[in-house]
Amino acid sequence: MYGIAPKLPLTVSHSEGIISTKELKENVQQNLKNLILTSPGERVMDIEFGVGLRNYLFLNFEESNLEYKISEQIDRYMSYIEVTELNITEDPEHGALSIHLAYSISDVVSDQTLSLTIDPKLMS
Repeated sequence: MYGIAPKLPLTVSHSEGIISTKELKENVQQNLKNLILTSPGERVMDIEFGVGLRNYLFLNFEESNLEYKISEQIDRYMSYIEVTELNITEDPEHGALSIHLAYSISDVVSDQTLSLTIDPKLMS
């Protein structure tokens, strides 16, 4: 069965081949997560793409521009998303960051959420 785009991480099924996202909201959430986790300079041919969430670990959260960077990247690369809520929390003792993002896809789907936590202990 065909889908919108390959589902990440890439997975192959004997019956389907490469597994794909099947719904627009699933594809948008995957793309949004990719936008937040990709570091600027990491994407070939577009060095400005990405928030680079891992780059904000262990930074002084009050002085970081993370909220602005997320909003700016969504406006630039995913302008069809309307962010309704963005909460960023940190665990300064362990250096972990958590993001809770509520959003709507203009004229298509409302009340979607994306939650991410980056914990430096889990990174290699």
